[in-house]
Amino acid sequence: MLSIRREIVEELLKEQEQRVSSVLDAARRARTPANRRKRWHAYEDAVDAVVTEYKRRSVDRPDATVLHRAFVLWNCLGQTGEPEDLDLASTPPHVRRRIMEQLGVAGESVGLYRGVAQDIGEVARGGKVLELGCGGGELAEVVAREVGCEVLATDIDDSSFPVHAPPGVTFQVADAADLAEFERDSVDVAVCTLMLHHLPAGKAARVLAEMNRVASRGAYVLDLGRVPVVPSLFQMAGKLFYDERFVHDGVVSFARARTLTELGLLARLAGWEGYSLRRRFPAFSVLASQAFD
Repeated sequence: MLSIRREIVEELLKEQEQRVSSVLDAARRARTPANRRKRWHAYEDAVDAVVTEYKRRSVDRPDATVLHRAFVLWNCLGQTGEPEDLDLASTPPHVRRRIMEQLGVAGESVGLYRGVAQDIGEVARGGKVLELGCGGGELAEVVAREVGCEVLATDIDDSSFPVHAPPGVTFQVADAADLAEFERDSVDVAVCTLMLHHLPAGKAARVLAEMNRVASRGAYVLDLGRVPVVPSLFQMAGKLFYDERFVHDGVVSFARARTLTELGLLARLAGWEGYSLRRRFPAFSVLASQAFD
């Protein structure tokens, strides 16, 4: 069943990887902001087209078994186009701050930040870590303290930045999908946690491509895993411990999460040559450069 999905990915990459790669190279070579935006949009469109074709073939492939098709349809259950409050400009600042605070509490409760610090520790130690989509900087603080490295924590929105930066952490506004201010290999490690599921496929691939470009030692991504029963379980359990808006965003987030196969496809389309994919308890996916193996 799962081998069919991998076979579809390999077929698509043979057909489209070179074309998508050439569009990505053109985006990186663009010299003016206007041309760069145009080229990046072309790259997003190219990636979105491949992912759409992957989903179509996953169901329509002639040799797909009934079990495989049932799995694909089951995997789609709960997926929604509903936005998260964190993704809406209309969300009041105090609601946004409360959601971010509870996200930090939830991450700490499942050992997420310490787990990431342990994963990247040997590779990042003594170097410079770039975190994308840092929110309130909870992960950056743990990494700086426990790994012993300098962390540049960035986000496209500075509303969640703390008033005082923790030791070893610097905050900066930056667009994770267009790190034009960072040269190739200008940081040692690039890290992104719980952000990719917020983005459509093309934009998520842009983030992965930029991480791969700016990090000399390797890139590390942790995101929510696509497990169909988790949104309902989270909704039931979350009401006991968290606010309604945080539970709402959590349910939507889990429903928008990608499978490991889909995450690997995006990595290849972003130019990652060597990487590993794995699950992490309770419902996370890890994509990491070979340096972290």
